[in-house]
Amino acid sequence: MIQLALIALLAQNASSSIQGVVLNAGTSVPLSKAIVEILGDDNSAPPLHTTTTEGNGRFLIPNVRPGRYRLVASRPGYVRRTLSVAVSQGRTEEVQALLTPTAAISGRVTGVNGEPMGNVDVDALRASYQDGRRVLTAVQSAHTDDRGEYRLFWLPPGRYYVSATHSDAKSMVHRMIASGLTISVGGGPRQFNMVRSTGDPAVAGSIFGPGVEEQQSERYVTVYFPGTISEQTASPIDVRAGADVGGVDMQLAPGRARHVRGVVVNGATGQVAQYAGLRVIGAAALPGRLGMTGSGQAEINRDGSFDLTLLPGPYTFVGTAGNGVGYVSLEIGDAEVDGVQVVALPEFNVNGRLVSDGGDNADLLDLRISLRRDLGIQVTESPASSLYSNPRADGTFVVDATPGDYRVSVSPILNLNPAPPSFTVPPSLRNAYIKSIRLGNVDVLNSGVHLERPPSDFLEIVIGTRPGTVEGTVVTEQQSAAAGATVVLLPDFRRRTELYKTITTDASGRFHMDRVPPGDYRLFAWDDIEEGAWQDPDVMRAYESRGTSVRVRDGNDENVQLTVIAGR
Repeated sequence: MIQLALIALLAQNASSSIQGVVLNAGTSVPLSKAIVEILGDDNSAPPLHTTTTEGNGRFLIPNVRPGRYRLVASRPGYVRRTLSVAVSQGRTEEVQALLTPTAAISGRVTGVNGEPMGNVDVDALRASYQDGRRVLTAVQSAHTDDRGEYRLFWLPPGRYYVSATHSDAKSMVHRMIASGLTISVGGGPRQFNMVRSTGDPAVAGSIFGPGVEEQQSERYVTVYFPGTISEQTASPIDVRAGADVGGVDMQLAPGRARHVRGVVVNGATGQVAQYAGLRVIGAAALPGRLGMTGSGQAEINRDGSFDLTLLPGPYTFVGTAGNGVGYVSLEIGDAEVDGVQVVALPEFNVNGRLVSDGGDNADLLDLRISLRRDLGIQVTESPASSLYSNPRADGTFVVDATPGDYRVSVSPILNLNPAPPSFTVPPSLRNAYIKSIRLGNVDVLNSGVHLERPPSDFLEIVIGTRPGTVEGTVVTEQQSAAAGATVVLLPDFRRRTELYKTITTDASGRFHMDRVPPGDYRLFAWDDIEEGAWQDPDVMRAYESRGTSVRVRDGNDENVQLTVIAGR
């Protein structure tokens, strides 16, 4: 008995450790001086153990308590790699960390006559998608030197957009800060909101100096490769591991603003509104006589007229008068625009009814139904939504609207508007989905709702309760299991971004997606694709023929075998 107890005590005290090697993923060459860290579950806690690899790329971390850890390997010039490691009592766990070499983008920025432009901000931007709308976010920045040259380095492989911003565009912000104005950044790189009260023209003079409208009729603006001022028409650059992509050159030239003149009309009276309000959603605008910059409030004359100086691009004008609101979307080109009428119409009620194909459910009363305006034009921020409505006990509800186009949000089942963090899906609704939305005899779930006046028909929302499942296997072209492949399910109607699903295959190449609303979809599987790239129509054009069609039926299990798409 004493011998058994002694053996057990020695086993408990036997130390555990983690050892391994860090390699270049492209060449399998060992990497020295790589930092290896062991972290626990708390992301905010400091590393539990840290070491550095030797000349042969190897490392050893002794005296590690049994448990599951995150091992992070990093080295300048390589993409940080995180692995999951389970440590058992008295064992030495062997780990191999493959680090992917980073890449670089370089080029030159010149003026209209080919002269080099120094001290220009150049950004590498990555795309993300919000309800199908592409948003570019800067992930790396550099400045051009005296030869106009720049180099963005240590970029992880992926798809990038590149922008250049002249220093003149920054000096305006600096002047506004110096004048004490509050500026909120948002909507895209170097776009900002400025709200300024009416009736105080001295503020504009103190910021921009006399004759600002004439001085600012031309101004440098952010340019996106290959030479557009609209981020929506910017061209992507695909960067592979270890690549040095050169020749990403851009030319900066002052952009000329155009006057946009019009009035806000009170729709209730049909007259030009007094004491109206005007908000402009769109690309960065020039601070002219009316003091409108970026996406924010614009000054408007007391007689309801406005005269804005705007750079070319897409805009939506939101006018308010009395208890009404009106929207006008237009694209500003190379000509001045006159005669814009923003008619602010009073809200009206849209009566609706919510039903479930699974019978009565008290939790349906907690759903939040609203209308989100569809502007029909891509701008730098999402449009406003109506106030939400909860269904009554009989399933009826009322939401407000003005004339225009809308999509219906039923949170949290069909989330076009983010739900509060505290608002979770009740267990009884975990399998719920939007089966149909009809306005009279018209199915508006996919196409949206067009309203010109208060509708006489009910907006009927049918909740389905019998979703399907999609499962299957992903194999390579050699018919071996494709472990770790990214499987993406996309609806045939791609605007329905709330239906997008993604999952990773297990060690045997299998995947399983549950709670899939019935409908027609296409399945794709990649061995390596950038996160979210499947939301980019330009990316998907190259892969559409590689997808597999699948029809999901009420309560059915669909089984599909896919061949993995190799490479990017």
